[in-house]
Amino acid sequence: MVLSNETRQHPGRMNGKDLEKRERPAGIIFFNEESDECGGLTYYGKSIDGVKQSGASFTMDQFKEDQVIQILNGEEYKDGKSKIIRGMYINDLPEGSDLMTRMKTIEDVMNIKDDAERNKKMAEYGNSLSTKRRVFIGRTGQNSSGLFLSGPDGKQKIKIYVDENGNPKFEVLDEKGNSKNILENK
Repeated sequence: MVLSNETRQHPGRMNGKDLEKRERPAGIIFFNEESDECGGLTYYGKSIDGVKQSGASFTMDQFKEDQVIQILNGEEYKDGKSKIIRGMYINDLPEGSDLMTRMKTIEDVMNIKDDAERNKKMAEYGNSLSTKRRVFIGRTGQNSSGLFLSGPDGKQKIKIYVDENGNPKFEVLDEKGNSKNILENK
């Protein structure tokens, strides 16, 4: 476990190797018995050029991977308007995957100079290298509160929420992302 401020925060470690130095907020980073990062608790709050930001995050990582569960509070205030996200995310990563291998594969693909070849390689991998959001429950940045469920591919399938105007919604989405509010009169 590492407890530190923002400037001294640990970059993270996986498979015995430290990740590259990166900006991370103050907090606590947890490490397992193999010295791999396995989650954390972070806090931040700052004002820059009239924009106020504040938040906290508690994360749990998949073994040898990145976060799969996150409890988050994020606030931003700018020009008299607010954007607030509060809730819990549940994400999927490929089962048995390894963060370092996945990051190296993504880097290798992104370094392919030829656009056509890079796009072909990306299409081969599809979204198998990315985190897929499966569940969000909480308040969205658009001020809706609800439960948002996605399929194994990460595409939203069901949204049960109350919108910013207080209207209840129960939407089912098809494969193309078209939604139908099943609470509406037929």
